[in-house]
This record gives sequence, C-alpha cells and structure tokens, in this order.
Amino acid sequence: MHTLAFGLATAALLAPSGLRAQEALNQLDSPWHLPIHAPADAPADAAGVLWASGGDFKVAFDRGIAFYPLLGDTYERNLPLRWELASVRRGENRIDAHAATPRSYDATRFTRHHELFLERYDLRKEGVEQSFVFAELPHGEGDLVIAGLVATELRAAERSPQVGPLDFHGPAGEVLVRYGAALAYDAAGRSIDVATSYLDQVLALHVPGEWLAEAALPITVDPLLSRFMPTALGQAPGAMDIAWDGENLHRLMAYTRRFSATDWDLNSRVVTELGGTLHTYYNDVTANTSVEDVSAAYVGGADRWALAFERIDYSARTARVLVHVRDDGLAPAAGTTLQVAAGIAEQQRGPSLGGARAFGNGTTALLVFQEDATNNLSATDNTRARGVIVDVAAPSLGAEFGIGYGSGNADEENVSVSRSSASMTDSWMVVWQGFNNTIANDDWDLYGRLVRPDGTLGAPAIVVGAENGTHALRPKVDGREGRFLVLSGQTPNTQRSYPARFAQMRATRIDWILGNTPTVPHPRRTIASNAAEVFDFGTPASRPIAFDHFTRSHWTTAWIQSDYQLRGARLGFDAGVVESQTIYSQALDLVPSVGLAFDGLSRRFALAFSVQDPSGVHPVYLQDWSYGPAQSIPYGATCGGTIESTNSGALVPGTPYAGSEYFALKLDAGVQDAPTALFVALGSAAFPLGGGCELLLDPASFFLYGVGTSDWGGNLQLAAPLIAHPFAHYDLYWQWAQIDPGTGALSLSNGLRTLIQ
Repeated sequence: MHTLAFGLATAALLAPSGLRAQEALNQLDSPWHLPIHAPADAPADAAGVLWASGGDFKVAFDRGIAFYPLLGDTYERNLPLRWELASVRRGENRIDAHAATPRSYDATRFTRHHELFLERYDLRKEGVEQSFVFAELPHGEGDLVIAGLVATELRAAERSPQVGPLDFHGPAGEVLVRYGAALAYDAAGRSIDVATSYLDQVLALHVPGEWLAEAALPITVDPLLSRFMPTALGQAPGAMDIAWDGENLHRLMAYTRRFSATDWDLNSRVVTELGGTLHTYYNDVTANTSVEDVSAAYVGGADRWALAFERIDYSARTARVLVHVRDDGLAPAAGTTLQVAAGIAEQQRGPSLGGARAFGNGTTALLVFQEDATNNLSATDNTRARGVIVDVAAPSLGAEFGIGYGSGNADEENVSVSRSSASMTDSWMVVWQGFNNTIANDDWDLYGRLVRPDGTLGAPAIVVGAENGTHALRPKVDGREGRFLVLSGQTPNTQRSYPARFAQMRATRIDWILGNTPTVPHPRRTIASNAAEVFDFGTPASRPIAFDHFTRSHWTTAWIQSDYQLRGARLGFDAGVVESQTIYSQALDLVPSVGLAFDGLSRRFALAFSVQDPSGVHPVYLQDWSYGPAQSIPYGATCGGTIESTNSGALVPGTPYAGSEYFALKLDAGVQDAPTALFVALGSAAFPLGGGCELLLDPASFFLYGVGTSDWGGNLQLAAPLIAHPFAHYDLYWQWAQIDPGTGALSLSNGLRTLIQ
C-alpha cells in the first residue's frame, strides 16, 4: 500500500458513514403459522398426535385437542387447555364418544367422524374454530347438549348455561384462553346463539330444542377457541439464522420462539430474497421437547441444506444436538434427521454449522458444539469444544472429535464455525473462548482451529488474547481460503463468570492456512463502544457475520445494542468500518437475535432478525444490504494511454468499494517499456502542458502514488488497496504520466475519478 496520498486526507473527506444502500425491510408472512402435521421425524399417518401453530398459540390433535396459549419466558411451563368430547345428549338419549372414532386431516382441518355427526377443528389465524356438524340428530326431544371434559391448570368460573364467551385465567388471574360464544345455524341459513355451561370440569354447549324442531339439516354448532392477549407477554422470539443456496438461489431462514420458560419451538422456511415462502423446511412445535438454538448451512456438492439444532428435554434433564438434512427445491423429498451420540451424563449445547460453497465438490458439513459432562443442564467449569463431520450426501455422522485442547484444566465455551469451505482442501475456521482453571484470575481468550472437509485437523492456537484486564468473549467467525474475520465482545475481567452482554465489540482479521500459524495483518479494531450502552450478538449459536468471497475483502456484521436497537456495519480488509447504521430501533421492541449470509448472485448481504413487540405479533424480518454507489468515471483528454480501474470480485468491474484490498489502477496502450508514474489528487483540473497533454489533477493536492515500467504493450498495473480505517467514503482522482525513453516526450493518460463508497 502506498500510504503517502492517503495520509493527506482531511476531515472534509470523512463523510458520515451510513448503510445508504440498505434495501427494503421485508416481513415474513405469518412466520409461526404451521399447518396440521405429524411431528418432525414421526410417520405422517393418522395414528399419532398431530400439531399445528399460529401467531400466538399452538394446538395438538388426538382424541380431542390441546390448545396451548403463547406465554413467553415469564411463565415457568406451558398452560394448555385440553378438551375431549365426552357425550352428545338430546333429552334422555345420551351417546358417549368413543376413543376409536375414525379421524382425518388436511392442512387446516382435523375431523373425527362420529356416527351421526362430524367433530371438526379448523385452523384459523386467530385460533381454532371448533364445530359439530349433524347430518342427523340424536333421537329424542329437548335441547341438544354437546359435553366435553376439560383438563387444565387454568381457572374459569363455573356457570350454568349462559350465552357468551368463557374465559380461562392464569395464575395471576389474567385471561389466557377464551372459549368463544357459540352459534348454531342450519341448512336454510337460520341461526341462534348457543349457551355454554361449565361445571365440574365439563364444558357443554346447549342448543335449544325449540329451534332444533324447525331446523333444516345439516346443523352446525360453531365456537372459537383462541388466545386472549390484552397485555404484553414475556420475551418470546429467540434464535435466528439464515443461509444462502447459490445454485437454486434460495435462502433458508430458521428461528425459534420461547413458548414458555421450558418450551422453545423451532420453525424454518426456504424463502425468496423478498421473504416469500417457498416451503417449510423443518419444524418442531411439540410440547415434549424444547429447541433453543439453531444453525443453518448449504452444502453445494450435495445440493442440500443442513440444519443443526439444540433439543432440550427438561423432564429428562438432557440436551442433545441434531442435524436435519434435506434437498433444496420447490418440492423437496422428506429429509433425514441425525442425532449426535451422547452419554447419559453428557450435555451438548450451542451448535454451529459450516457448509460448502455452491457448485463445489464439497459434500460434507462441519458441526461444532460445546459438551459438558454432567447429569443436569448447567454448564461446568470443564466445558469442551467438540466437532463432527456430517456426510450430507449419505447422510451420516462421523465420529465425534475434540476441537479444543480437551484438557481437564481448560474451559471451552461458545464455539462457532465459518459458514463454508471453498473446496476439499480448503478449511473451515473454528473459534471458541477458553479459560485456564489453573491460573488465578485468568482471563477468557479466544482460540481457533482449522478443519478440512475430510476431517484433517490443524493445531489449535490462540487467535485473540484478552487485553488490559479484560475478557474476550462470544467469538463469531466467517471467511474462507485463508482469510477470516473474528468478531468478539470485550468486558472487564472482574471474575471468572462473565455477563451475557459486553461493553465493547471488536473485530480482528486473521490470515491462516492449515499447517501455518495464524497471523494478524492489521490492528484489532473496536467496532462499537459506548459507556452508556451494552452489546450482544443474540443466542449462543447466532452468526451475525458474513464474508463476501468474491471481493475477498469485505465482511458485514450486525449486533444488538441495549436490547432495543439493531445495528449493522460493513468492514473492509483491514477490519475497519466502511459504513454503519441503525437497522431497527423501536422503543418498546426487543431484538433478541440476528443472522447474516452472503448472496453471491446479487452480491448482497442478507440479514434476518425477529422482534418482540408489545402487541404480541412478533414479526420476523429479512433485509438485504447492497454495496454503496461507488463508481469509476474516466474524464478529460489524453495524449498517451488510457487509465482504468480493476477490482477483484466486484459485480461491475473496477468498482472502487471502500475496504477493497484488490483494487488497482491500470495503464493501457501507453508508451512501451517506459518509466511510468501514477499520480493521485483530491480534486480535478485541466492544465495544458503542451503537445496536446493536459494535467487533469488539482496541482494543489496531487502527489506521486507509485512508479514502474510499462511492458512491451505499454501496459502497467499498480495495486491501490482502498483502506477503510480511518477513512470511509472519499473521492480520489488518478492519472498516469510517462517519459518516452526514445524522445524524452511527456505522455499523459486521461483522468479517472473514483467515487469510493
């Protein structure tokens, strides 16, 4: 790098940086609306429990229904309301329900087929509509009474038959579930309000006999079961990740929500760049286990997605890591779910998954996670970083191996892996934070290791050491082909434990090829720091960092600032900030987690995040970040060769993106084999120098950038890395000058203005 010209920059050049190329914020449509389905990894038959979910509820279907209201983290456990049909009575004639009643279902309707009537449940946005359709009425006279047994911890006031909704209350007296006012109507369009009674855990609907006597069959009785939410919930949205498929041009979004303190749900969708859903990929909304964290990857050689997730069984006190593998495409075949082996006294948490580039030959993924030897779900002082090679084509899991040092004196936490390898000989970089239990008042440092797709391991090494009495925490990494960026948090070292959020955010460029030691070519940068704020990356498995593997110079990162603000920044090859801006900020809306991926087709960074808002809607957003409007513009006349710029990997050749390490200036068709100089200035001019030549640079600010000798064709190229630190956006003007070795005549190229963004 020729630093002379850039050392002349003044404050006037340092324009306020912002993500000015930020794209529209797209909201996923109904991110938690899932059709009626058999649970993931269960046979899709009509024998087991079926599940569905909505924006503020989920429901299980079997002999009846179990309606679960969304509660959030302030409720220790789920509080479902279970309803099962007991009998239908008309006058003295009572017909008891049978457990073996046939059933059927489709995406939105679950039906039990009784002899005289249908018992139906229709999935609606606001809840579950229950209906009873009588093609024939039971024999007898008088009211028609449909009675069901209720099992729930929720409380409702007992009452005799009464028209109107029946509310079920939580432990603090708050209304959580509403059994709506019922209506009956006949084939002729006549209708009547239906009374509801609730006595001794029996909820019954009462259709008046006088109305029935003149009703035209079939007759339908129709209440609505819904979540009642007059006030805000505890925190519900959770983990978030996004991955990009460069072959089918799809994106996989995976996210969780905290249904209650001990029940997390998982959903994942393959979407377009605008957030339109192509199909649901994998979900788990059952109540028996909890999915707390998730990591997504695309594996190009197999043209398949892989989704790793952490599944907790709170009753058994176990935590396991699983991987689901499935083809991409509009109608993918059923996938395969693999579980990492674990002993009874082993707990696995925080999965992170690295895939393989599009159109490559890589068919394996690297799954890393942390493992504790314990009978409960708490982290120990001897947590280990572990890894497994996932054969996505087969699919199958390799043997588990150690990522960290594996010493009894070491504690290894928050393990994370880069998003993709470029080839079978390229490496993923794995990072984690480590603590030495034998050193009094030790600090947490960051360690790394390279792993090839065939399982070849490099040696572990420290990559970021804690500084000046601080901890280095929660590392995130992305990059490939030997160029990586490690994002991390920093907090004061006051004790062995550390807070979930940190005081500063740091970025470190790491160059590392397997077999060599890691190097740090540029100083560690502070990305965010404010004494009045705290910073967070989201859940342990979140990866709020993505690498542009075309320019091989840029990373984009995002972070949560003091819970309510999501910020993002693009970093250059020297880890300096090129541009940054607030992405989302609402005073009452929590942002719990964020994920980033790079879209190599559009050369944009895709960001995904969810929001906890007071209304209980909890939207999920997708947004793309484009590069700024940088461009190279030739100007002026020439009496020699022509000048142009080049930039490796730019979508438009020669675009001067700030932070590009491989930007260069070229002289074409100049004087052959001649001494040549490249000049740069802060402004343009047009001063005649004779012989048809003009100086096109401001003489008050132009300086020599570099020199060389043109080749036999009169061509020369000089590298001009566009540093991002301490600069951001600036304009420079360039011109080549040559001396003809035969005549001594001056030869000047035209000028080139570079609007560096």
